[in-house]
Amino acid sequence: MEPIKTGLLGYGAVAHMHMKALAQCPERKVIGVYGPNPEKAKAFAEQYGITAFPTRQALLEANDCIHICTPTGTHYQDILDCFAAGCHALVEKPLCMTDEECDLILEAAKKATVEIMPVSQYRYSPTYREVKKAADSGAFGKLLSANVKMMYYRTPEYYRSAPWRGTVKEDGGVLMTQALHGIDVTLGIMGKPVWVAAMAQTMLHDIEAPDTAVALVGMESGAAVIFETSTASAPGYPRQYCFSGTNGAVEMLEETIARWDIPGKEQLTVPMAGGELLSGASDPMNLDSSLHAAQFTDFSNQIRGIGKPHYTLEEGIGTVKLINAIFRSQKEDRKVRL
Repeated sequence: MEPIKTGLLGYGAVAHMHMKALAQCPERKVIGVYGPNPEKAKAFAEQYGITAFPTRQALLEANDCIHICTPTGTHYQDILDCFAAGCHALVEKPLCMTDEECDLILEAAKKATVEIMPVSQYRYSPTYREVKKAADSGAFGKLLSANVKMMYYRTPEYYRSAPWRGTVKEDGGVLMTQALHGIDVTLGIMGKPVWVAAMAQTMLHDIEAPDTAVALVGMESGAAVIFETSTASAPGYPRQYCFSGTNGAVEMLEETIARWDIPGKEQLTVPMAGGELLSGASDPMNLDSSLHAAQFTDFSNQIRGIGKPHYTLEEGIGTVKLINAIFRSQKEDRKVRL
């Protein structure tokens, strides 16, 4: 079977993570990259032995699949460009910025002849799958609550490194750029949200978007979820989860298990907390590229019509819409229903 010809739209930090992960995907062949700065695109291409394309259209025409690694505010148009060119689209998180864009992308995807998948690499973590399996099987009993704490830190230099960072329109602050992963993983385990009451504000950084947020979310099941997140909490702490049910509880520290108290489910095949812990708490690139690689291979299978994808466009849309509901709750000072 011929490898899937793959191109990258964008050459920033996350594009380097994609290249590390794609090196673990033998079913892919990376052809090239395009970005608005020719010198940066050339340097990126030379680093990885690929082609720097002179135009966006040239990149699209030369590839079957495009990895969208551009600033978030451009994702919506990037996706439509891929659809128009007949290219499959793997989109870095978040999928897009607004509920209207989510709905338009969903409608366009239904009409398109190609596939699309938002990036959510933590849904491919063995730890996440173990906890989700326990939740889906009823091992927790009735799920009561989840608490998610993601007190990260980003330096002022991080926000000054690109003009779009920290803006409302193109970045979305801590909720869209950092907290989205924790929110998305939690929704995968806890189910559908139905209302949210929240605060979100800028506590430290000189940016437009909020760097700190707390939200109480009511789930369709009756369970409650609390999200607490920031990029102002120096020096930065690993993401923590606690899922509680009538029959037991599980605590996660990033992608490891910190505590597992579920009767009859004592045998684990995933790592316990301890030793060196990979975390983007203070360094956004201190991540395990193997999770990206697992999702990229899943998308390759989706493109080839092999099985069902483990993560869907609809799930990515649900996460973006919850985050936008948090913004509305803060702005309107009220509980918002989804």
